[in-house]
Amino acid sequence: MAIKALIVNGRVHDILDSGANPFPPFHPDLLWVPCDNTVQVGYVWNGTTFSAYVPTPAEVAAAAQVAADSAASDIAKADPVITYLVNHTPAECAAYVAANVTNLATAVNVLQKVAMALSVLARKELR
Repeated sequence: MAIKALIVNGRVHDILDSGANPFPPFHPDLLWVPCDNTVQVGYVWNGTTFSAYVPTPAEVAAAAQVAADSAASDIAKADPVITYLVNHTPAECAAYVAANVTNLATAVNVLQKVAMALSVLARKELR
């Protein structure tokens, strides 16, 4: 069984297993390196050996931030008040506030929804 890994910028981009068949001719600009079945897409190729990719602390933090931003966005999209505000004109939103903000508790509720929406938008636009 013959296996080769396509290397792009020092990382395994694809893996091709030809089985018992010979490999097809590859474009000379592509770097295909023989490997075993333990190599996976994303591994690092240092010119001699393959190793699993270990993300840097900054990459881990960035991935965590993306996940947190996505979760916050999903929560906001599921909120009926925010959904209403997103899908209506400014005049309709003003009418909604006028009709639904009748005391301090309802004002706090609407302000919490607006703060949630602002937080999600700010994460996308102001970072």
